Amino acid sequence: MNYAQYHSVLLSQIAGCNRLHDVEARLARWLLMIQDRTSATLLKLTQEFLGQMIGSQRTTVSAVAGTLQARGLIEYSRGNVRVLDRTGLENAACECYPITRQLLDGLYRQAHERLFDDCPEEE
Repeated sequence: MNYAQYHSVLLSQIAGCNRLHDVEARLARWLLMIQDRTSATLLKLTQEFLGQMIGSQRTTVSAVAGTLQARGLIEYSRGNVRVLDRTGLENAACECYPITRQLLDGLYRQAHERLFDDCPEEE
């Protein structure tokens, strides 16, 4: 149930974000969200996929990724995105990123607590 609730709130947050925030902030948010889940600095992501995720055209993703690259936040080349400056990327993201991060942290915290609450204590 917790995951279903998390997913529902996350989808609502992302839908609002895609409607209200500019493309650069949305792309930064999405890259951070992916990195949070993979713990990788190199992300294998096509422009087409990123465009679908942030509600923009592939050509727009290309232009915005170029801007983030010029600012030294990412390195982007043919389906490979390397996060170079996570703090800078967090600053470029909209205020939706910390909200989605807190949702994910809360879900993991609840799962962790539930897992260890069910385990018998050692004597």
